[in-house]
Parts: sequence; C-alpha cells; structure tokens
Amino acid sequence: MSTVYTNRLSHSRFYVSWQQAGYKSKTINWQAGIETKDESGYWDNWYNNAMQINNITIDGKTVLNNGVYSNISGGASRQLASGSVEVSSGSFQISITGYLYNTGTLSKTETVTIDIEPDKPTVSISEISHTATTIKIKCSDTNGINSEKYHIYNGSTFLKETTSKEITLENLTPNTKYGIKVYGYGNGGFGPESNTLYITTSKQSTIISIGDFDINGVKLTLSGEGNIVVIINGKEVVRRNKVPAGEYELILTDDEKQEIYKLMGNSNSINAIIRVETGNSHVDKNVNITLNGDVFSCTLKINGANKRCKVWVGTAKGNKQGIFTIGTSNGNVRGR
Repeated sequence: MSTVYTNRLSHSRFYVSWQQAGYKSKTINWQAGIETKDESGYWDNWYNNAMQINNITIDGKTVLNNGVYSNISGGASRQLASGSVEVSSGSFQISITGYLYNTGTLSKTETVTIDIEPDKPTVSISEISHTATTIKIKCSDTNGINSEKYHIYNGSTFLKETTSKEITLENLTPNTKYGIKVYGYGNGGFGPESNTLYITTSKQSTIISIGDFDINGVKLTLSGEGNIVVIINGKEVVRRNKVPAGEYELILTDDEKQEIYKLMGNSNSINAIIRVETGNSHVDKNVNITLNGDVFSCTLKINGANKRCKVWVGTAKGNKQGIFTIGTSNGNVRGR
C-alpha cells in the first residue's frame, strides 16, 4: 500500500502530495496521481487517457513528465507515481499541470516553506609548498557555500584559525609528518572535515662545507634554508636570517668585526660556534676565527680632532699587531 503524504496540492482530479524525508531535511518525497472516483465514491466513466498529468515541477526541477494517466474507465481509484528530490532552500514552488477531457489543460502552482538545517560549507585543501618548518596550503569551498573562517588541525590537534584561503603553518618541526585537515565555518556552523593532506617537512638544514673563517667572514654551503648565527663565549655576535640553500658568503660588518676583535683581546684567533637554525631546532659547528686581511674602518681622535683610519691585520710581512693608517701622509700609529 502506498504512503499518503499529508501535504497536498491538487487541481480538479490531479494531485501531488509530499513531505520532508526527515527532520529539517532538504529532501522531499513526493507522490502524484489522478482520482478516478467522484466525491460519492462512484466510478467515473471516463474514456482512456481522458485525464492525464502532463508535468510536475518541484523547486524548478521536473520530477514527472507525461507519467500518470487514467487507463480504463472504472479502473483503479489512484494511478500513482512517486520519487524524491532535493530542494535548494527552505522556500520553493510546486507546480502541477494536467489535461482533462472536455476541459483542456489545467495547472496550479503553490509556494511551500519548510524548516531546514542552515547550509554548511564543505572544504577541499591542496598543498602549495613546504619547507623544513612551514607548510602552505590552499582552501577551496566546494558546495557553493563560502566559509567565513577556517579551523586548521594536525590530526586532532588544533593549530590555528584564519579567514584567508591560503594558509601558512609556521614553526613546524623539520623532517616530521603532518596530517593537515580543515573545517570551514558558515551561517550553519562548521561543516564536515576536509580531505587530509599528509606532508613531511624538509630535513634540518646543515653546513655541507665551510672554508676558513677570518675576521672578514667565511664561505659555506647549506643543505637547506636556515638562519646563520655566530656565537662567541655564549654571546651572539652575528646573525643572518633565512639564508637560502646552497653556497653563501657570510661577510662581516664593521660593527661585527669590532665586536669579535674586542673578544679576541691579545690573541690572533678565537674559538666560536657557527649555528644553523631551522625553525625551533639547530645544529652547531665549532670553528676558529683568525685575524687576516682588512679588518674595519674607524675614527681616531687626535688633538681633539677626529681622523678617519683603517685597520690592517696580517700583512704580507706577517705583522700581527695591526697598523692604524691615518688618512694623511704624516705617518702610521702602531697598536691595537
């Protein structure tokens, strides 16, 4: 026995009845037919095809087209068709059009309002790039509902909230596998979780090769992007951030040279640590910084006047004291 739905749109002997498939569901179950008995319950003596439903639309979608008609005079009381359709919103129209012998084409339309769950965004994510400490992804709303914001997770661990569709996750651990997923938030709240991206960050950057480190600097090669830090006696004296992978020449500034020169005291060299930072981790390498070549420009005060000079250390003659050359032709002042 067919279900009789409580909501009904009828015109003459034609009808379509319907109901929601579930609580706040956007799916509509419908049923259509033709009454072949009169109101007193007597059979109508209609000819074949004297009554016919030409078309039924629900929310602009054709769900029935020339599908129900009266077969034989005195036949069954209802000629039935049924189905399901998903509506796009909580307000939509139902229309029925039919043909009646000796009357012609008849039609009727009704606007229906139902209570449905608010729309929630569905999100798909893709990788743009990654480094040892960062992952960059892109979010795409896939069901036509724009997300107001996104919540990003690594597995079950919440990472951040953002309104941007391109998201960079920073301060990650090198050589670590992450399972990134995203939830979009719209008028209806948070939608379902996105696909999961499994991304392994790049390895910790290290020094592949390094040359002689003198008071002017050093040439080295990094395996990946990182920050270069020079530490002497526990003190940071040099820093270069985001040095790219490959060959790099670290050239010391005059201020850095002076600081190292002071730390050397009367010695011609000093032990140091050259550190490569990648995010929250780092690797250290012990080095020895020596005096060799042009150190720095300076200013001396002589007889109350400032005189520009240059400091030369380690000349071709092996001078280790240093020669302060005043910017005149009057002579040199020797010392440190």
